[in-house]
Amino acid sequence: MVDASFFKSSDRIRIALTLRPHSNAVCLRAPGSKSHSTRALVLRHLTGDETDLRGCSSSTDARVLSAGLRGLRRSAASIDAADGGAPGRFLMAVAAATGVSCSLDGSARLRERPFAPLIEAVRSLGATVSCQGKDGHLPLDINGRLTENFVRVDSRTSSQFASALLLVGPVLPCGLEVAALEPVSDGYLDLTVEVMRAFGADIEEESLEAGRLFQVGSGFDPPSTYDVPADVSGAAFLWLAGVVGPTPISVALAREGSHPDLSFLDCLEAMGADVVSRDGVTTVGGDLHRGGTFDLSSFPDSACALGIAAAVNPEPVTITGASHLRLKESDRIQSMVDGLTALGLEVTASDDGFHVA
Repeated sequence: MVDASFFKSSDRIRIALTLRPHSNAVCLRAPGSKSHSTRALVLRHLTGDETDLRGCSSSTDARVLSAGLRGLRRSAASIDAADGGAPGRFLMAVAAATGVSCSLDGSARLRERPFAPLIEAVRSLGATVSCQGKDGHLPLDINGRLTENFVRVDSRTSSQFASALLLVGPVLPCGLEVAALEPVSDGYLDLTVEVMRAFGADIEEESLEAGRLFQVGSGFDPPSTYDVPADVSGAAFLWLAGVVGPTPISVALAREGSHPDLSFLDCLEAMGADVVSRDGVTTVGGDLHRGGTFDLSSFPDSACALGIAAAVNPEPVTITGASHLRLKESDRIQSMVDGLTALGLEVTASDDGFHVA
């Protein structure tokens, strides 16, 4: 039973919850990981569509990517990536690596998002990319095939540029060396490598002064089945319910893992939440009562969930390190500022985040 009262203090709406004691947490299931699913879909395509993907995400990105890969299998003349940055970038790399000539386009928003670093990388590897409008943006035509085996890719605005090239490296006759320069959110590069190794790819890595060098061998040894793990990015909102609602929330996800968004749990704990992980299940409860500054440069996809946490926290919260969120399907920073402001909160945007007073 929840008795919720709304009150305004220091020009900010806050929610007070009076709770009866609860001995048991509510157990919720997170959907399949979108990040793992999109990478596994590409790898299944490149290895002959023989791997059974279990628990695959039903997200828009996964559906759009699946449709695009089917189009490439049929040598379709035109591929539509809709709103998806990752699908568009992955499809571009797959087309160039497999020698399928096609046009790639997307929504009006996707036409605004950056593709230039990947276009430059694909061109340097031997394929031809012709932009139909503004250079560095969709729509574009892809012709030819990747023939070189070393590439530098500017990864400052998205790690997806490097991930796209890593994924197709094993289908090239001599493999591929990818120098990912100044990668943002580089935990997603680790995730890419993790899924590739599950498909039998041979990958080695060394550090660069301003980036990471990946050496991808030629060939795969794909599994008969691949179990897509639960989506940590989606689980963040489930765990959030454990601190804004009446009951702790348990999700079948271990706190120890490689997914970048697991750091969201550290943020909740720093704000005062109770976080317990045991036997592959993580439970979040308690309440938020401490503010702070949180650098999301390695896990920017948690910014929206963290913004909601800031909204119910009586102390100021600042989110930094997420400037590339302005280049997503929407300007996520401005969207959060607009939404929280509409609720009566005092929120200000910065170049790389926002502050909830």
